[in-house]
Amino acid sequence: MESRTFSTLFIVVTLVLLAFNIKTCNSNKKSYVSIQNLLQYKDSAKVYKSKSDKLVYYNDALEVSEKELRIAKDSLMKVIDDIKIKKPKTITKIVTEIVYKDVPVYYTDTLPCDTFNIPFTHVDDWITINGRSHNEGLDFKNISITNDLLIVTGEKKNGLFKRNQPVVTVTSNNPYLDVKNITNYEIKPKVPFYDKWWFKGALVGAGVLIGTRL
Repeated sequence: MESRTFSTLFIVVTLVLLAFNIKTCNSNKKSYVSIQNLLQYKDSAKVYKSKSDKLVYYNDALEVSEKELRIAKDSLMKVIDDIKIKKPKTITKIVTEIVYKDVPVYYTDTLPCDTFNIPFTHVDDWITINGRSHNEGLDFKNISITNDLLIVTGEKKNGLFKRNQPVVTVTSNNPYLDVKNITNYEIKPKVPFYDKWWFKGALVGAGVLIGTRL
């Protein structure tokens, strides 16, 4: 009897360990694929038109773990740590460019000087301005503003013994631009009927009923 019990226990333990090893192996394979997808990810925006004929910009979304992000995108995760976000749920980085072309600005008074027409240019990391200055005013031929936005949803650390605060944060490195409004909505996934408590309860009840009748 003891021999049979030991053999059964040994088989059960062996099967459990085998299942655990298979699960670990599959998990490592999935993690490897996710990291490769992160390294090969193209951040170029794609575009399509909405029903009202508006341009909609988008890109593929990657579902990855925080551990995989720290392996493949360590510099990004350092930014997340710096802004004190714990357990980030969504991380979105947006690079935008604002372009103005052929913007004339005329003087209200005539300048008391000889006729002139001089080109001017200003270039730095975030803004480029090209145009001409003349007797009648300024002609801005090109104003290009580059901006990058980092949007993170998660919990903000408020210090020891203080409750974390759920927030969505937006950070920008462009000193010429300021964030005025932030709106964030998280849509809860619709629970299928077979995962609802009443359906599971009905199954349990039916199982008990059938078992008592057998």
